[in-house]
Amino acid sequence: MIITISGNIGSGKSTVAKRIAKSLGYPTLDIGGLRRAEAKRRGMTLAAFNAWAEKHPKAGDWAFDQKFIRTARRKRNIIVTGRVAYHFLPESFKVFLKVSAREGARRTLANQKDRPNEFIAGISLASLIRLHQQRFRSDVCRYRKLYNLNILDLHKFDYVLDTSRMPIPKVVSRVKTAFHTWQKRRK
Repeated sequence: MIITISGNIGSGKSTVAKRIAKSLGYPTLDIGGLRRAEAKRRGMTLAAFNAWAEKHPKAGDWAFDQKFIRTARRKRNIIVTGRVAYHFLPESFKVFLKVSAREGARRTLANQKDRPNEFIAGISLASLIRLHQQRFRSDVCRYRKLYNLNILDLHKFDYVLDTSRMPIPKVVSRVKTAFHTWQKRRK
């Protein structure tokens, strides 16, 4: 089975995906991680790479999306994290993790060492909230323009969870429970 996880910046997508994957024995494919690696390879921040992608949608988004679709479809079981993964893998269990802007930024700052090419050392919480908002607006605009897709339409997801006040183990437990319920209904 394929699980796709989307969500707000700092909602716990990658962390939740890794923990669920470990417990189910599934591999993961992190589109955001691939984009961060490509930005680093080009000597860019993620924000600069996203700005470039707005001007070069085929190379900036479409190429990544085609690559992850091919990779995910070759796997029998996989967890894919990314803003539009649910759209291209409609057969998947589609999860959206929500988080408040403040909590998402707080988490990102706490995990800054894991993503050194994304942020400026010493950035304030308020500044990071603004950067996150700009980044998310960029994502919304790019995917609407490229695919006519509204990534904010939560009705397209099988499970939506607000993680703002929830520890990761509880998020993982809830997503796994919802996934198993979804699996049973499909049989």
